[in-house]
Amino acid sequence: MPLAPDILPEIVAARPEAGWLLLRDAGRRAREHPIEWGPLLRRYAELQIASIPHAQDLLDAGIVDNREPAVARLFEYVSPETAERLRARMPEVEQRLARLAASPLPATVEHNDLHDGNVFSRDGRARILDWGDAALAHPFFTLTVEEDPSAREAYLEPWAERYPRERLLADVENVLALRYLLRAVNWDRVVDLDPATAARIEERVVLFLGASSES
Repeated sequence: MPLAPDILPEIVAARPEAGWLLLRDAGRRAREHPIEWGPLLRRYAELQIASIPHAQDLLDAGIVDNREPAVARLFEYVSPETAERLRARMPEVEQRLARLAASPLPATVEHNDLHDGNVFSRDGRARILDWGDAALAHPFFTLTVEEDPSAREAYLEPWAERYPRERLLADVENVLALRYLLRAVNWDRVVDLDPATAARIEERVVLFLGASSES
């Protein structure tokens, strides 16, 4: 039984052995037909919280394990100049990742690509599609893609019922400081399938390097 059938895709039929999945029409894409993000993100946070006890089940089912983002792998895909600059920032990166690893928030499902191209709405109900990039990770890695920063408070509300707000804000700060690198880590998994992705990795690393190095 889905933990949040109201925001997940509606499955009409499935043939797992063939890799086939038939979904009900979810309506209009949010990119062309904007939605109100606050209610959806609040419900998504509740889904993440409900999924915490199922972390091992998710791993057994084959979800990507991103609890320890492999930032060091990015050196393979960037120019020597960019690699040198990134190496100089690695102490900050490692410090922020250590803070996130020490967070009281447990790893849970994280959509990993929650933007307006993957959200659809019909009859006033928004659903999140395309969970193919989902990972087991710190829940706030979701904020590396943030369509509406003004909806962040709605996303944090369910978490604030369980964890100190100061800790939540500290975790948000660390995730946002690393957001370009965390996105790049996601993409390195597909370089073998699409070599052009390496250029996107370089682009995101450069964006991180252009951001403040204050910690």
